[in-house]
Amino acid sequence: MKKIKLLRLFMPFQLLALLAVVGWAAAQAPEAPEAVTGVTITPSSVVAGNSITVNVNFTVPDTTIANTICLYYLNTHFPFAPSVFGLPSSVTSTLGDLYTLTLGTTLGGGAGACPGVGVRWAVAFSISDPDDFADGGDDFSFTMTVPLTTTPGSKTLTFRQYNPTLLNTLNGSFTVLPTPSTIYVSNTAGCGSNSPCYTGPTALAQALTDISSGGTIFIYSTFSQGAGVTAQLTGSKSVTISGINTPLIENGGGTCTGAMIENAGSGTLEFTTVSLNGTCAAGARTAGILQSAATGTTIVRDSFNTISNFTGSGAAALRVTDGTLIVHGNSFQNNRRALHQTSGTLYAFANNVNSNIEANAASSSGGLNNVSCNYWGASTISGFNPQDFAERLGAPVVNYIEGTGALTLGNASLTVTTPITGTQVLINMGRTNHPFNNGTVIGLGARVSDYFAVCGTRTTATGGAITIIGDSVAPGPNGFHLHAIEDVTQCSPSTNTACWDDLSGGAPGSSCFTTGCSVSSFGAIIPPSTSMPRDGHYVVGNEMDPTAVNLLTVTLQGGNTAVWSASLLMALLLGITFVVLRRRRA
Repeated sequence: MKKIKLLRLFMPFQLLALLAVVGWAAAQAPEAPEAVTGVTITPSSVVAGNSITVNVNFTVPDTTIANTICLYYLNTHFPFAPSVFGLPSSVTSTLGDLYTLTLGTTLGGGAGACPGVGVRWAVAFSISDPDDFADGGDDFSFTMTVPLTTTPGSKTLTFRQYNPTLLNTLNGSFTVLPTPSTIYVSNTAGCGSNSPCYTGPTALAQALTDISSGGTIFIYSTFSQGAGVTAQLTGSKSVTISGINTPLIENGGGTCTGAMIENAGSGTLEFTTVSLNGTCAAGARTAGILQSAATGTTIVRDSFNTISNFTGSGAAALRVTDGTLIVHGNSFQNNRRALHQTSGTLYAFANNVNSNIEANAASSSGGLNNVSCNYWGASTISGFNPQDFAERLGAPVVNYIEGTGALTLGNASLTVTTPITGTQVLINMGRTNHPFNNGTVIGLGARVSDYFAVCGTRTTATGGAITIIGDSVAPGPNGFHLHAIEDVTQCSPSTNTACWDDLSGGAPGSSCFTTGCSVSSFGAIIPPSTSMPRDGHYVVGNEMDPTAVNLLTVTLQGGNTAVWSASLLMALLLGITFVVLRRRRA
């Protein structure tokens, strides 16, 4: 019994001694080497031209021998030299070790401590301060770009750890998606069941990177772009930004800076049928759309839903600093300036500038270009060809057609009477908004057509003749007449009868006398102060009574006693007749 008790007394001490011996033995034995434990690649699917982030997890062997992580990739997956991936020069691990990067330079060769393997390229991440002997894991991350010409499909990156012999091998995979020709961008997830659907503050910027040349980005409903994000088109791609379901691009929260959209490449950016709102919670945008590349072209057209509220100091709804900006068929509202040009080329026509903060809705310090045939509201323009403002419409654009050669818009057509070069536009301003509020002067008669205007939209354009078919009503005694504004300065005030010129006596065909007949101009009317052709404003009037006057007056001058006598005798006879008739009735 005493032995048992004694044994029990010493058992704890024996156990402690055993554990101490085991611990000592373990401390004397070298640790087994540990190696790469995981590779994570995000995003797992990407369109060529974008970047991926690669995270490598590994454990560090308990040794002072330099540790090397080697990256291999199949030449069939990426037939590119490592330099095109945009890899960093060094990477710091989470445990503080600095890995310097050495790029492989020969196919099938090695790099740093990485031996060549088959037909793979090798990239070495070699540790420069191997002072880490922890049992825990380590990891490092780096970003690499997927070259734009990478073929779609699954791609594999292989990591091997050497110390100095091979410890372990692990693969990481991701998918390169086909370059899309159509992308939808919206705040609404799913983009109304359209795909691929991009959302988030950088969605439009990402779409411009991902889209194939010749592709279309559709703005679905409302898209809120990051207030400090500029959606930029680069390279030589040509891309269209269009929209469906009442499309609108606005600013999200934060401080606004820079332009919302910029063409900084050598391709063509076409922006159409989308509203653009520059309202900011803080700060201000410098421009709604900026054309900045010398060899690029931006076309902004048919966005009658308005480009508005770019109100910051010096801001403009549309700006060109280099390259070519072509603007037509847009409505501008409440901008500091609608258009601004510092360099490059600007063509603007058939636009409605309904309201503007500055007196000059358009300004230029970079050259004389064609900005004629626009409705400027109460605003003016500065720095352009002086004739450009003289060729303003005086009434909002309802619809228009642009092109070379013959054009037809409703009941009006622009025919080719002489060889035409360049591009022309035929504009309809409706019937209720009189150009310069001058449409009821004596001599115009009853209108039997809408108001139309014709302009050359390039400095090389030459004009043709316009033909307008009148309403299906019977002409008056003097027929349908073609009227035109040849000098807009004569349209103020609105009662100035010199505004509209009757062309009926100027050439055959400018008047007609059958129901619903047509009248024509005889060619381009070119103002003497410019070489830019402009066919002016046109309307057809029905001359119901060519001799009508509002009041017939007779002027009696001194010496015309016979007239005075006759008048007095007539008045006397009328008076006598009135009295006699009244007495008989009584």
